[in-house]
Amino acid sequence: MGRVAGFAEGEMMDEQKPNEATAVSLMRMALGLLDKAGKTTAAAYLQHAIDVAIDAPIPRTVEEVEAHFETDDGRKLLRRYGLSA
Repeated sequence: MGRVAGFAEGEMMDEQKPNEATAVSLMRMALGLLDKAGKTTAAAYLQHAIDVAIDAPIPRTVEEVEAHFETDDGRKLLRRYGLSA
């Protein structure tokens, strides 16, 4: 099993799922374009779709949510919703 383009380090996707990897890669490109266009609601829904596609962990406690907001992805999410500078 190896890394496939479109998936960050630590994300699990085996080489036998190239269509899924391509789809996630395209979604991430679209996410950047939506962010630049200021389409925050669409970007948030697309981020959720990406998280579902890669089986991202779901924060279940306040501490886990707060820890997530300290990551690069968490800060991007806050900016997407206009909740931080």
